[in-house]
Amino acid sequence: MPGKKINYIGGDLELDLSLLAKPENNQYQDYFLLNEAKDHVLVSMGRDALKLALLTERLQPGDEVLVPSFLCMKIIDVLEELKLTYRLFDIGEQFEIVSSLLDLVSEKTKAVIFINYFGYSSPDFHLMEAIKGKNKNIAIILDYAQSLFAITQNVLKSSFVDYTITSLRKFLSLPDGAFLISNKRAVGRKFILPQTRKAVFERGLGKVVKQYCLNLDYEETLLEKLYLDLVYESEKHFDLEKEIYSISALSYALLKRIDFEEVAAKRHQNAQYLYEHFDRTLLPKWDGKSVLLVVPILLREREHVRSALMKQNIYLPVHWPLDERIDRKRYSIAHSLSSRILGLVLDQRYGPEEMRYLVDHFKVAV
Repeated sequence: MPGKKINYIGGDLELDLSLLAKPENNQYQDYFLLNEAKDHVLVSMGRDALKLALLTERLQPGDEVLVPSFLCMKIIDVLEELKLTYRLFDIGEQFEIVSSLLDLVSEKTKAVIFINYFGYSSPDFHLMEAIKGKNKNIAIILDYAQSLFAITQNVLKSSFVDYTITSLRKFLSLPDGAFLISNKRAVGRKFILPQTRKAVFERGLGKVVKQYCLNLDYEETLLEKLYLDLVYESEKHFDLEKEIYSISALSYALLKRIDFEEVAAKRHQNAQYLYEHFDRTLLPKWDGKSVLLVVPILLREREHVRSALMKQNIYLPVHWPLDERIDRKRYSIAHSLSSRILGLVLDQRYGPEEMRYLVDHFKVAV
């Protein structure tokens, strides 16, 4: 075990306000090639970006959207809120499309959503071209909420991709933030409220409290309880606030100072460490280049392993709980993924010592 004291691994990224003392670099615009798109806008949440894409596309109640069976249920919530119908297509255990998606495309289909899972997937431009061949007006939406660093020129320049959405707060120490990138038309900014949503204040304060606890080497304290309460309240309010909000001023100020090359390099190094120290047959195939959100591992006894790791202050995420709207019998692979995936964290907070701590305790837990 490493000599360095490790308070814990995983959980929400803390908010380090010392970043505000650094000069602005505005690196995000060039790093993600935003100026090469027809239009782009910064909003508060990934679900805001998705809703804005659907509204910009002028979808009407009753219009049909095709979505993968393995997904964050917030996507379904957005579709239902807009009174859109949806049909599901099957996803396999390597996050590949296993059903005949083209056969699902009908005259009712107005949009298709593709998900890039954890940074592993590559867009299937041939499939997108075939969909456009059946109906050129179908909107292709790429959900890159888990794949921020996979936004590349071939995505932004593709004549088949209409919209790309991504989440910033999943990868970065921000209270909120997401992109909507449009290759098709100007984004409908009239739908965006300029103010900050209440939940962002709660989450931002919670992240500051968490960083403060770390700096003081606190463990079980009133401050830790305050952090957990704030996170709980923020999630509740995120679900209740249905309007589309702009990115908060605080997140935008932090975003303009982030060194994305450094973030990507640290994540890549940590991913390499995990792939070198785990049985690769248990992990998805990785090209060794992509910048990942987490390394997902499939476990039969996931909750046992997760509980054992929590006792060692290792908190790993699960993706995603599915509810009754995803039929368990019809979409058994999606439910299998939902009940077995545990995400091995690898973000920029950590280096080799933390990765070693994670690997060592994981092997004991299994």
